[in-house]
Amino acid sequence: MFINNEISFVYDKPAKYKDLTLYPVTVENAMEFDYYVGCLLVDKNSIPDVNIISMTYLDYLIKSTNEDNFYYHRLIGLLNLCAKPEERVVISEEEAKDRYDSGKDVLISKTENPETDSIEINNEKGISWDKAIKLIKTSVGRNPFYFKEDKIYPFVKNGKTFIQIKDQFYTTTDFDNIKKIILDQNGVEQFDEKQRKSIRDDLEERRRIANKIKGTVRFCNFEEQMICVSIALGISLDEVKKLTIRKFKKYIARINHKIEYEINTVAYAAAGVDGKKTPYPEHWMSDLDDKNKYSGITMSEEDLKNKVK
Repeated sequence: MFINNEISFVYDKPAKYKDLTLYPVTVENAMEFDYYVGCLLVDKNSIPDVNIISMTYLDYLIKSTNEDNFYYHRLIGLLNLCAKPEERVVISEEEAKDRYDSGKDVLISKTENPETDSIEINNEKGISWDKAIKLIKTSVGRNPFYFKEDKIYPFVKNGKTFIQIKDQFYTTTDFDNIKKIILDQNGVEQFDEKQRKSIRDDLEERRRIANKIKGTVRFCNFEEQMICVSIALGISLDEVKKLTIRKFKKYIARINHKIEYEINTVAYAAAGVDGKKTPYPEHWMSDLDDKNKYSGITMSEEDLKNKVK
């Protein structure tokens, strides 16, 4: 694991935020991830409601969840996918006592399978561990099994919202940072919050029209993309499933760019195109990350001045 998360992204390693480890999602879980991650891509500040705009993003997800968007369900599903909490782990009685005394939940069962028969306790009512465990042992036996369960859930304390992930508590500001890491780590395209939604919508419409005029081919569905990567890299579909989503997207973009470069280079050479008058295609190893997705429909200030001259 690297200290710098940007390096972790490059090598498909887990990223760190405080005590939290976030894992890159693989292609095998891409469709599940795609459904869950939608809850992190809501443009809440474009909603014409001052109360919503003033909310933190975490508060908005919790308070705005309903049967149409399932924000809360999707958030918990996403964090389970990225944080990989352990469901239930056997712990010693001493560790159970420490958890109880610190205000955390302890699961107690008479068997090693807490699914069938278990009791969850905490000291919210101020009952001491000794008294609580004495009462518990009368029902589950003298030698119970103790478990800790990594839970993920938001809660409000003293008017402030927190989210618990793996026994640690994170503020709404922490959540904003966690949100950014998840999106960057998995190569999710993000919108510019500083740009007005009406401008973004206009640019998207212009891009759609430009692509239609150019006859840009619509990408095949996800299943077919997996097959494309399998063919291009000469690997099995099982190996494709093990790729991270971030790398899978980069492979798709690079493969497409390389084919376009090779076709256009041959076509330019065959047609005897003058490279001084008409720029040759960008090399297939050129930096794709620097490309603005609206580059074909927008004009720089310098280009505008040249047009006016």
